[in-house]
Amino acid sequence: MRAYRSDIEFWAVLGHRQVEQANRDWQTFSTHDGTTIVPFPPERRGVMFVTKDPPAYNRIRRLISAGFTPRMIGRLEEQIRIRTERILDDAATRGELDFVPEIAYQLPMHVIADIVGIPEADRPEVFHLTDLIMRATDPFQEISKEEQGTAEVALFTYAHELSAAKRTNPTDDVWSILATGELDEFELDLFFMVLTFAGSETTRNALAQALMPPGPPRPAR
Repeated sequence: MRAYRSDIEFWAVLGHRQVEQANRDWQTFSTHDGTTIVPFPPERRGVMFVTKDPPAYNRIRRLISAGFTPRMIGRLEEQIRIRTERILDDAATRGELDFVPEIAYQLPMHVIADIVGIPEADRPEVFHLTDLIMRATDPFQEISKEEQGTAEVALFTYAHELSAAKRTNPTDDVWSILATGELDEFELDLFFMVLTFAGSETTRNALAQALMPPGPPRPAR
């Protein structure tokens, strides 16, 4: 389906078979320009994990997959269950809340923080920076480029310092495995950025949309 933004023409692939074809044909449907309708800035194209095509993509995916061992996946499942119960119990005590920021956003961000091994004390600031950067893509939020850039630098700096700490003092988490593996520092720092944005946004939206009431029934054909 051909569609338009105010200044960009693009194609939307909607059918399951067509989506499969586009995902497999990376020569035609390259991710080099980014994962959004608006192309990524030139300095980020082909650099971030989500803008790499094979074989570079395959190499980084293999290195990242090494951190997600069966034992670590089992541990994460238990952490997700505990974290979910904690968030819902806290919501129940309040009785009234805003579901999106207080549950749909908190749960995936805490799960990502568990994967990365972010200390509890650092999480409010990391969550705030991530939320600010994601909202900056919405022009109605009126977040300046300077404010967005400052937040991006702060989050990237945190990622770099956290990875360095994991290399010096590895702990029992996925990020320690990745930090002491074959990924170079820059690749790991960029993956932190991708994980916090893409991992949180997709799950947050899915949880929020699951609570939306169904639309009116379609007329019978």
